[in-house]
Amino acid sequence: MNKRKFIVAAICLLVSLLMLAACQPGAETSGTPAPSPTPTGTVQQDIAMKAGDVYKIFFCETVTENQWVDGVTGIRADETRQRWLDFQKQYGVTVTWIASSYADTWITAVPAAAAAGEPVCDIFDLGGPCFIPLCINQGGVPAATYYVNLDDYSQYTNFDDNGYWNQSAIEAVGYYNGALHVVVPQDIGIGAASLSQVCFFNKDLLASGGHSAQEIYELYKNGEWTFEKFRQIAIDCSNIDRDVYGLTATRNYLSVYSLICANGGSVLTNNEQGIPEFTADSEQGLTAVNFFLKMCREDNIVLLDNGYWQEEAPFFKNGRAVFMLTYANRVNENEASGGALYQDENIKYGIVLPPKGPDAQDYRSDKNWYTPFAVFKGHDNTAGVVQCLSMYICPEYAVDSQEAKLLMEAEGGAYFDDEESIQTLFDAVEKNVTTSYMAYWDFGTNGVGWLTTLPMDSWIKGESTPEVDYAAGKDAVNQTIAQALGAR
Repeated sequence: MNKRKFIVAAICLLVSLLMLAACQPGAETSGTPAPSPTPTGTVQQDIAMKAGDVYKIFFCETVTENQWVDGVTGIRADETRQRWLDFQKQYGVTVTWIASSYADTWITAVPAAAAAGEPVCDIFDLGGPCFIPLCINQGGVPAATYYVNLDDYSQYTNFDDNGYWNQSAIEAVGYYNGALHVVVPQDIGIGAASLSQVCFFNKDLLASGGHSAQEIYELYKNGEWTFEKFRQIAIDCSNIDRDVYGLTATRNYLSVYSLICANGGSVLTNNEQGIPEFTADSEQGLTAVNFFLKMCREDNIVLLDNGYWQEEAPFFKNGRAVFMLTYANRVNENEASGGALYQDENIKYGIVLPPKGPDAQDYRSDKNWYTPFAVFKGHDNTAGVVQCLSMYICPEYAVDSQEAKLLMEAEGGAYFDDEESIQTLFDAVEKNVTTSYMAYWDFGTNGVGWLTTLPMDSWIKGESTPEVDYAAGKDAVNQTIAQALGAR
């Protein structure tokens, strides 16, 4: 049996064992249902949900009712469905993932309905950080008129428990006009690392340039995986005559954001009032941007096909690049169609964290994407809706629990063939830096994405520089962000 197929089967067994262990004699029981235990073992006793309640959840990719639990695929699909069924049975409620008929208009249509007093759902999956400002500031209607302040129901929730809810992300994007409107659940298993930035490498292309995966792992383990080591190996392994480059540019030039973080920098940094301001023009930021530009212009080792809009994974999969700085989840992208990286037996790959920049003390992994949730006003039992969000949307286990670690090992083994890459997944969780810039990515010409890397083509051609463009545009970006947030 193929190793990866064997490990997928092992995951099913692992999940069954975890569920069985939770039901063993000696486990505490209670006549009153209670939310998931926190990492300290305490439980929340107040139950606001009422038997017979119906809680509707909107997720933009759910095109038929309950598709998210009835039609989801992947190695944990059965567990996802069973948890949904068990939750409803335990509390006597109905949790419905409503069908979306909005296509791409959901970003405005769903919050607009709530702002008009006719919400189509109770719990709103906002899709990602870049959609939050658009959804929160709907038609000039104050968010507080149609979004619930989740802090008002703290006795029924555990949103302040970092084991289940991402406190860094909540701090970065959750508060508007002083009210907590958005929360972000933790992920477990490989999901805990899948949206963190890592460095993929092609083992065969490394060998063709006189290097090896083991060399990369040793450098990484010893803290010597640096910008310059990365650059030199990329140069050694590039073969432009054979159309092989050292590095993909990556969509939106995401490589640059990864390098900024890896050098100790930040695209946005909160000021004393808690308002993010543009800081990619810091010494750490500019060092990283200009390092990337050097590889483009002087070394000619960056694959620039399609520029800002490059989809990097197919290029890497087809052997056109040695390295790829991107999300860890590129390993299973297009899984349903059979086109995922891990499903291709012809490519040997591994991962480490992005190389350490000269201004950084340790490895850092940029985590710019996560799933935000909010609750609309209008349900007869708002406290029950908020508690449903807190208990059902949070992961089954705390992110730092033994169960979560076992799932990481098992799921990681389905996608990566060596222990060093699986260890990197754990490192990505430990060393990730939750960032907020995706929430302010696109405000027309004043968006963070427009300023940070959209001018890259002109910088590569020498028509301008990041120093010039950042100085000219940062004040407008800062003003736009401040206006979007209101008084925090």
